[in-house]
Amino acid sequence: MVVFAIVAGMGMAAGGVLSHSLPRDYYSRVIMEVKADSSGPLRLDETSGGLPHPPASQFQVIQSKEILYPVIDDLKLVETWSSQEGGHLLPKEEAYSRLLGQLKLSQIRNTDLMEIGVFSTDRTEAANIANAIALVFQKVQSEDQRKVHDATLAQLRKEVDALRKTAVTAAPEDADKAKSALEAAERRLSTQTVELKMTVVPAKIWEKAEPAVYPAKPYVGRIMALATAAGVVLGFVAAGLFLRSSRRD
Repeated sequence: MVVFAIVAGMGMAAGGVLSHSLPRDYYSRVIMEVKADSSGPLRLDETSGGLPHPPASQFQVIQSKEILYPVIDDLKLVETWSSQEGGHLLPKEEAYSRLLGQLKLSQIRNTDLMEIGVFSTDRTEAANIANAIALVFQKVQSEDQRKVHDATLAQLRKEVDALRKTAVTAAPEDADKAKSALEAAERRLSTQTVELKMTVVPAKIWEKAEPAVYPAKPYVGRIMALATAAGVVLGFVAAGLFLRSSRRD
């Protein structure tokens, strides 16, 4: 049992040394309120005449190249990370994969609030990336909303134009009916125009990211657990070998 305790203790000590030798990750986050469709921002589908199709999830959009490539370009992450890797120029695809690995996305339960978190060994970089992602995501959401609004109004204007032509060419007995249909369509167009102008911004930044003061080590507990488990296994093995050797003697 003494041998078991010694080996297990050595495993735990090794885990502690390993955890302190790892690079210190810092964590920064942005809190956003997303008022768009609960399943994600609306997108236009060119194959269906410019009408919106079922949206992707917010997390899928944030992790897409449409969002992260502009962030990589704006913050010059390829250049920064290439210099850290000895000057070898990283392909943008590799920088994108690295950035994906630094993200932590979560929804705050029972709210429209979403957390965009970033881990980095550089506390300032973590905050800058989180803020940049939030701004690009907000811009894309707004542009998508505007496109959907424009497509909706264009469809209504097309309907009004068609009814106006019908009213002009309608037979006398159909004139009143055609005029009523035109007036109803014009009212819908006017109402829809006002309502769309009053639509809230789909994504609002509630809390900007700031450089973290203290490091975050999300994997330390896991490493310690693995090291402890390894120490326990080695302890059993060492104790078994010790007992076998004692019996022979």
